[in-house]
Amino acid sequence: MRRPLLVFACALTLGACDDDTGPADDTPESDAGIALQDAAAPLGDAVVLDSETPASDADLPVLDASPGADGALPDGGGPAPESEVVIVDGPEDAPDRFGAPGDCADPPAFIYPEAGTALPRNIEAIDFQWDAGRRGGESLYEVEMHAGDLTVRWYTAADHLVPAGAPWARLKEAAARANPLTITVNEFRGDGAPSCPSAELPIEISPSELRGAVYYWSTGQVAIMRLPVNDTEAEPFINGFNSGNGCPACHALSRDGSRVAYTRTTFPPFGNLAVAAVDEPGTMLYDADTNATAGYFPSFSPDGLRIVAGSGGKLVIRSSDTGERETIMDAEGNAIDPIPLAPMTVAGSPDWSWQGDRIAGALGPSGLFNPIPDVGISSGDIAQWSLVDDVWQMPVSLVEATDQWWYDRPAYSPLGRWLAYNRIGDNPFGGNDEDQEINPNTDLWLVPPDGGDPIPLDAANGGELMGNSWPKWAPLQGGAGRVWLAFTSLRPYGRVLPNQPGVDATPQIWVAGIDPNAPPGTDPSAPGFWMPGQSTGSGNHAPYWAPYEKE
Repeated sequence: MRRPLLVFACALTLGACDDDTGPADDTPESDAGIALQDAAAPLGDAVVLDSETPASDADLPVLDASPGADGALPDGGGPAPESEVVIVDGPEDAPDRFGAPGDCADPPAFIYPEAGTALPRNIEAIDFQWDAGRRGGESLYEVEMHAGDLTVRWYTAADHLVPAGAPWARLKEAAARANPLTITVNEFRGDGAPSCPSAELPIEISPSELRGAVYYWSTGQVAIMRLPVNDTEAEPFINGFNSGNGCPACHALSRDGSRVAYTRTTFPPFGNLAVAAVDEPGTMLYDADTNATAGYFPSFSPDGLRIVAGSGGKLVIRSSDTGERETIMDAEGNAIDPIPLAPMTVAGSPDWSWQGDRIAGALGPSGLFNPIPDVGISSGDIAQWSLVDDVWQMPVSLVEATDQWWYDRPAYSPLGRWLAYNRIGDNPFGGNDEDQEINPNTDLWLVPPDGGDPIPLDAANGGELMGNSWPKWAPLQGGAGRVWLAFTSLRPYGRVLPNQPGVDATPQIWVAGIDPNAPPGTDPSAPGFWMPGQSTGSGNHAPYWAPYEKE
């Protein structure tokens, strides 16, 4: 019998709020475009976003400009030299100690990030890590980064480098104009001896930025955490102390980032859907307990005024202001839920499209395969409900389950071109031990909501048995470049977190760039990068992206 993917953010947190042993540590406005809340703009100000469609250089007024006559960059970042030297923690004469690169049998090798990784041009705190070749004697490395006409050489005694400051900013701007950014590590092998170079590591710097914040569930903090882009540390957002009662999990953010919904779980898996303003997460908009607003894995309508969530194997719609359940009248005059289901089926994990006219979810058989459908649909299809003349139609399966695979956690891309989801298979490790609670046999796929063949995200998945799950898209920010997809993964983060999926792996939040101009039917993803700022001492799950500007 199949083993469903365990749901950490709901099922496994049912008793977690009493456990303090963990580490401390776009709404459519017209047919011409989609207006979504910009993370840098005040709430209520909207920008037209189109970065999921081909863009011209005119969309990049900064990136396609050239240095002025005085050598200054367009953003006032100072002179634009052709070569720079940065001594991080090596001796002052480090640049003079390296001989010409020579042939060596044991060169250093990069272990993070992966070749071809796409990074947003505003990203900070990327930790380039490598294995030393010689592993003995005096440690000294020359890290040469080249983009366009600019070369920066960093010197360090450590076997990793986090580039920062003006040189890193200039490299990213240069690479965004003329990709890729190429990186080579030369290892010092003694005075007068040839240095030992690594293979070249190509990295893509996308013209698009990454903004807002990722909200995720932390097992260590037993809380929904908020991690603004480029913050050095995630902050507790909602926990057992400010959620009113029960464990706050199964969360979602409105498309403009102003509201949060979550399931206040208890044990057994009963839970009421709570809603709060992001600015006052401890104050619920209505009394969830009195209203008995059951709902799991919620998703907001584009305007944030309604929520769809799983309840008893059905998809229910509620007011986010009052929690009132939305119903319609059937032919016999009975009040029923507006989202229909065929007999002997159950549904869950809904996602409301950014345009508002579609809802996707997992659709599976009722009965023994899904005794508690609210915490996850086993043997499920990826199904879609369409709104036609204000009536939700019967679901259509976009991806059908097989004896070997089933599907869950759909998420619409902002412009509706793709639906990301999990493919799930049997756990080859059994999942019975404490270190094997997450099924690593999950990966990320895309399917066009208008119909078409599913597409595996091979580059983003990074191999088999990586436990890639819970995909969620970042809001668009305008201009050209990649769009960004956050997800949970069990993969190793270099030497910082040497995960072994199925043995002893700590889930973390990763981000992959998706190319909106990839030919139809091809993998549009790049290898993923670890989201800087999260704790490696905590299991981090279920990322949900939203606009956010930290004061």
